[in-house]
Amino acid sequence: LIHVRGIKPENVILFGISSGGGLIVRLLQRIVEVYDLANTTDQSAKKSLKTLVNPKGAVLMSPFVEYTEPKGSFQHYTAHDLIVNQSVFEEGVPYFSTLGNHEARFKESPVNRAMNDLSPICLVVSEHECCYDQNIKLCNRAREAGVSVDLGVW
Repeated sequence: LIHVRGIKPENVILFGISSGGGLIVRLLQRIVEVYDLANTTDQSAKKSLKTLVNPKGAVLMSPFVEYTEPKGSFQHYTAHDLIVNQSVFEEGVPYFSTLGNHEARFKESPVNRAMNDLSPICLVVSEHECCYDQNIKLCNRAREAGVSVDLGVW
């Protein structure tokens, strides 16, 4: 969109559901990481670069952002969740082991990575689904880092 159609990043709103929402969070974090690594000592120039590349915001529906062992709502709400079912535990959860041990998976989980300077987030989650605890943690950590987060719980 940005390079082919010339759409300005500040006019782009990203949207992701479940794992796609987790990818959006990680993309927002990576944008910040890249510009934090930029070889500049001029803080105003660095801030300008971030403004030019950060999207306007992100809408996330029940993003999957925690790659450690299932716990809390991820374990206990499967009876209510229409997406996270036994196949997720049989096929998806074992995939976590490819990321390494618990510490490595913790570090790779978007919910546990830096939240500073992210674009505004609109987060929508049901209180009866498996990603509920992850999403509340994401909301709280992002807000603590100064990110504007609108949370809708249904």
